[in-house]
Amino acid sequence: MLNNSIGKTFKKLRVSQNITLKAAVHNIEQLSPSRLSHWENDESNIPLNKLDQLLENIHVLPNEFAHLVGQRYVNHLSLQVQDAFIANNIEELHMLALNQLKKYNHIQDNTERI
Repeated sequence: MLNNSIGKTFKKLRVSQNITLKAAVHNIEQLSPSRLSHWENDESNIPLNKLDQLLENIHVLPNEFAHLVGQRYVNHLSLQVQDAFIANNIEELHMLALNQLKKYNHIQDNTERI
């Protein structure tokens, strides 16, 4: 679970970009605008595995966010890409890129419906 100072930082970023709670939780299973609001206001926690998508939905890179909260945050995709690159595993890099394109296209399709 994440600590509450992260929620406050997230809220500042979300609000500064005029992104609604509904848009911030778009396409994230088992995460409602209400639950996100509770986390942002120090009333609950959210699982760490939801943070990547939340950050993506508010257009903030994980490394930027980590810098703002002063904590080390590991982006697992970045580590996978780094490992594949070092191993010169072109097939793995290709697969990772295709998976990210699928996610992006899915998000774009659903965002147009909001």
